[in-house]
Amino acid sequence: MENCINEVEVVTISEDGLVCIPRLARGLNGFQNGCKISVVICDDKIELRPLGGELSEECMCMIASEDALSENWLSEKDEEAWKDL
Repeated sequence: MENCINEVEVVTISEDGLVCIPRLARGLNGFQNGCKISVVICDDKIELRPLGGELSEECMCMIASEDALSENWLSEKDEEAWKDL
């Protein structure tokens, strides 16, 4: 996949961590109102990707792991087991 920069816009992060996605980006396929997007966090950048259609195996694994961990992690028993590591 070739990286291509068509336009650069500056946005401001609000106190609540919100940003406005520029109109040009909202016009792209997968970025319409109400659509789900993934936020991919890299060392020095953040990528927004639409969650439409097929997801990669890696992405599905991350989503499944996050859901499972959020339901089952941080019990008192877990905290006790991991506190000295």
